[in-house]
Amino acid sequence: MACKVNWTRRAWSTYDANIKYLQEAWTQKEINNFILLTDRKIANLSSHPRAGRSRNKKHPDIRYTVVHNA
Repeated sequence: MACKVNWTRRAWSTYDANIKYLQEAWTQKEINNFILLTDRKIANLSSHPRAGRSRNKKHPDIRYTVVHNA
């Protein structure tokens, strides 16, 4: 069963900053690859919510994942 994935403001902000950086420094191919990788990570979290890391002990059901380590 797929779960809904909610993005935090910080997640949207960093995603947007990454896209802007890629637009300035890289090709459209890298931008498309980053977007595709992000979409795949989101789909994986939706299908397998326990695949993400727990945010903290206070909120163990809130999970997150890193799209790409720089």
